Amino acid sequence: MVTVRSDIVAVNQEETSLEDVRNNPENYLGERNATFTIVNVTLRPDPYKRLRETYYLVYVRDSYDYEVPFVISKDDYQKYSFYTGKLVLFKLTGRLGPGLVHPPDRLITNILVSKAADPYQREYYTVFITLIGSTEPTPISIRGLLGYLPIAGVGAAVSAAIIYMMLKSSRSKSRKASITFKIDG
Repeated sequence: MVTVRSDIVAVNQEETSLEDVRNNPENYLGERNATFTIVNVTLRPDPYKRLRETYYLVYVRDSYDYEVPFVISKDDYQKYSFYTGKLVLFKLTGRLGPGLVHPPDRLITNILVSKAADPYQREYYTVFITLIGSTEPTPISIRGLLGYLPIAGVGAAVSAAIIYMMLKSSRSKSRKASITFKIDG
């Protein structure tokens, strides 16, 4: 097994307080990266059986031990549950815009906080959270690398065919030129 340093570590990260994000989302407009620990991923209850899909709650904790849940879809469950108990890099995206209203049988996912900007207007500060990946070195197995072998083989075969055709083409041009030279001479 080969260990390679992940590209993700090089991304700029900020010390981010989840409590501050929740209380002051207006300070988190735009995009930024932050590290949090995924504490738990649990099934989101649907006591009235109104939802078409299955949703999960992801509990994240910051370095100040403040914990906040957010909703993810069934499609993201494997990705998030894989990092349970680990420090992970997230992208936070803050926006100012209209309030988000979910359809009656679905939920909007990956929202850390949504808070009214002004009680007399319909604008909301919304901070979305998206998993980027691990902050630790990523192990790459030899078996994973073998998946690229057929692609490399095809690339080598195509390159060899192109070189062969170019050489054959240049040889036939030089013969024609020499034959033409002999006839003229």
